[in-house]
Amino acid sequence: MMKQDASDVYWIDRVYGVYSVYGEYIGSSDSMTQRLHDSTTLCPCPLFRRCVLRHIRAIWAVYNTSMQPSPVFWQRFSCRSFQDKPIPPECLDALLEAARWAPSAGNLQPWKFYILRNANLKKELAQAGFGQGFLFDAPVVIVVCALPEQSAKNYGERGRTLYCLQDTAAAAENILLQATMLGLGSAWVGAFRETAVVRALSLPEGEKPVALIPVGYPAEPMPQDRVRLPMEKIVTRME
Repeated sequence: MMKQDASDVYWIDRVYGVYSVYGEYIGSSDSMTQRLHDSTTLCPCPLFRRCVLRHIRAIWAVYNTSMQPSPVFWQRFSCRSFQDKPIPPECLDALLEAARWAPSAGNLQPWKFYILRNANLKKELAQAGFGQGFLFDAPVVIVVCALPEQSAKNYGERGRTLYCLQDTAAAAENILLQATMLGLGSAWVGAFRETAVVRALSLPEGEKPVALIPVGYPAEPMPQDRVRLPMEKIVTRME
């Protein structure tokens, strides 16, 4: 009888306790796992045993390559050209629902969202945004505002200066991703004169605009030449 090492057991359990490479659910079947253990342990031929284990590792290698992030992350891009086509109300509701379910410190949800369709208001936003004309061209602009004092009630200065901004940033990203999933284009605009936006929208005291998000059906294709820094430049693994 040949002895199995821990590595052999690991790979057998790893592959047959999840999904096969063909996507057919196998499940954590004790009897199947035991038969695999027995076939490799009791087999008198070392070559056959090595082949079986090599095959199992190969299956897992192929299966593991399918564990990639959702395509929505790379399909999203900063769209600055929009079709003259209205956004259906149900799509807009979906964007706001996505924003509403963003995480927030202490679940305080320190945010407000303003939906702009009015041409005059969008023109003022474009002027506040240093002449970024696509803010006017987009059929809808969502203004994401933070409520610093709402966060400060629980977290003091850190809530006022950090947590409320992190929370609204999460909500803004949810809007961008949901827009992509709906076939809409969007952009995160942070270059604007804050006082001009407050004045244009007559925002109440205590509401801080942090992002302007134009949304609409894109009139430009997704850029093909975008790059991201390699993992080794941005990740430090401290194991």
